[in-house]
Amino acid sequence: MLALEAVSTMSYTGSLVGPPMIGQIAQAISLPYALSFLVVLGLIIALLAPILPRTP
Repeated sequence: MLALEAVSTMSYTGSLVGPPMIGQIAQAISLPYALSFLVVLGLIIALLAPILPRTP
């Protein structure tokens, strides 16, 4: 049950913090680069996921 709470908290935080962060990055550079930054972060997460330790 603790994992569900953690995922829910991260999801809620991401939905509140994500859009303003993308907006700030887009203002600094441009919207296509800001959205490309999200793609790069997603790829990094996908590549690192197999090597992270798993809990039983």
